[in-house]
Amino acid sequence: MEVAERALSQMRRRTPCERISDPRNFERPSTGISGGLHRAIADFRGVWPNGLVVELPGVGHFCQEDAPETLVSNIVQFLQST
Repeated sequence: MEVAERALSQMRRRTPCERISDPRNFERPSTGISGGLHRAIADFRGVWPNGLVVELPGVGHFCQEDAPETLVSNIVQFLQST
């Protein structure tokens, strides 16, 4: 969980208007889309158990470059469902 905790720590410092104090308590509709080859996917599920985490198989860190159509399709599907 170290990678995700570090990322959350950086987010807290970078977003002064709306900080995430604890993602486990985040109740707004939200999704995280990550490449299955990226090592942080398991961390996202552990740190953000109430969020929808989508794993794109065979995709690395740069989802927008590795699988742009799949990424956009998942974003559109999420937006239509909320």
